[in-house]
Amino acid sequence: MAKAVFKTRLGWVGIEGSAKGVRRILLPTRCRTSVSRELGGVHEPHRLKSVRNKLLRYYGGCRVDFSGVKLDLSGYTRFQRRVWSCAAKIPYGSTVTYSQLARRMREPKAHRAVGNALNRNPFPPLIPCHRVVAASGLGGFARGKILKVKMLDIEQRKLRKMWG
Repeated sequence: MAKAVFKTRLGWVGIEGSAKGVRRILLPTRCRTSVSRELGGVHEPHRLKSVRNKLLRYYGGCRVDFSGVKLDLSGYTRFQRRVWSCAAKIPYGSTVTYSQLARRMREPKAHRAVGNALNRNPFPPLIPCHRVVAASGLGGFARGKILKVKMLDIEQRKLRKMWG
């Protein structure tokens, strides 16, 4: 497994990759040691340079296309992969509700299951689960609502700059 830890504008991020692609991404946090410990150390970070550079640009406020990044989806359920595939199509700077995402999947009653699958998303922001919100407000997020708001703000601020 290749592993890399690096600092972004929002904090320390970790990436783990296999021969099949990115295995998981750890969201920004304040402590490098905790990211490194969660990954089990750093090994062969040069293999992850392309993804690292994309994440640095994203957290730096640039619009980034993650669609070409290969993901290692082994070990995940068919439903999780369907949810993540659908979430990956949410446009940059946009949000949808859990119910809307479930309807897009033609599973209108599965909004809770959609939320659970997004909670287990190992590829943020490549799979932009932060763009999925509750009908009544922001909804949850793995590393807390403050980070979710910051990530949405990065995207929406970029769009405001582009469209004046």
